[in-house]
Amino acid sequence: MGDQHNPEQGRTFKWKARLLEQVLPMGLPVVTLAATAMAGVNHGYAKLYWFTIAGSAVLGSALIAVNKDKEKKTLRKQAVQAKTNLAMALSGAGQPLMAALTAVSAARTAPEARAAVSVLVNRTVAVAKEACGRQTEVECRTRAVFYRFVGDDLQVEYCEGRQGEKPRDAFFQNGTAHDIEAIRTARGRNALVVDDLENNPPAHFFDPKGRKYKAFIAAPVRTDAKSFGMLIIDSDKAFTLSDVDTGYLVLLASIIAAGFAHLHSAEQADEDRARLESETARLESETARLESETARLESELKSYKRKSSNGTVVEPQIPPRQPIAKGEDPDGQLVSES
Repeated sequence: MGDQHNPEQGRTFKWKARLLEQVLPMGLPVVTLAATAMAGVNHGYAKLYWFTIAGSAVLGSALIAVNKDKEKKTLRKQAVQAKTNLAMALSGAGQPLMAALTAVSAARTAPEARAAVSVLVNRTVAVAKEACGRQTEVECRTRAVFYRFVGDDLQVEYCEGRQGEKPRDAFFQNGTAHDIEAIRTARGRNALVVDDLENNPPAHFFDPKGRKYKAFIAAPVRTDAKSFGMLIIDSDKAFTLSDVDTGYLVLLASIIAAGFAHLHSAEQADEDRARLESETARLESETARLESETARLESELKSYKRKSSNGTVVEPQIPPRQPIAKGEDPDGQLVSES
């Protein structure tokens, strides 16, 4: 049979390794100073012994410094590679996204803009799902979801990703603490990043261990003046969404926000146009009524002039007087009895 692994021994080894990583960089300079000082007050072999210890400590410090420098270079190289991968993904997705955004800008009416924004949202969410979660060596399955503000609530509009895992339908303004926090994130200006939902969840997650996704990034979809919703990318593995993914998601959220900003302008333009058309129709109707009244008065005036020129006396039309009630003065004065 093969060797059996002892978990306790593995944890002890990892603990010792972490301790050495933290202690050695600080301890070696101290050892160097102490050994140099002892070499200064000793003679013969003792002096050589302490110089040897000091030299070893200096060499150890140099090796640690070189190793850290290599680690930094490796991390920088990984970051550059991640950004390169992101740039390639953006380059491949850029053309359809720009085409969709151009269609939104070219829309003349609100219905046209609404249809173009729907296409833009679908393409952007699909790009987010494909590009995010690819910067680590751990394979993961991602899902991208766009929630749109409907009144004060967030409602799901489009989703791409893991099959069989339907996202939550809505977050309500008067709902749970989770709902309220989600809406606050959507109305804010900063992305919410959770690397390990099970072990380090946000305060408003009351059941983090019962969720199928283990990490997520939520970016508000907004302009400077208005919030339109929230774009989310989540992963079924912890620590698989990087800072590069955060920047990418924020960029994609801004693209959706640009589309909705144009849609908002188109809807306002349609409302202003409808209001102007209604006011124009009312003024035209009022003008027609005044023209009709003017024509009637002109006709009566011409008739009056014809009768006057023919010697016909035109008596003014006086409405018949009402009978005077008993005890009432014709001039409006009450009759007082003597």
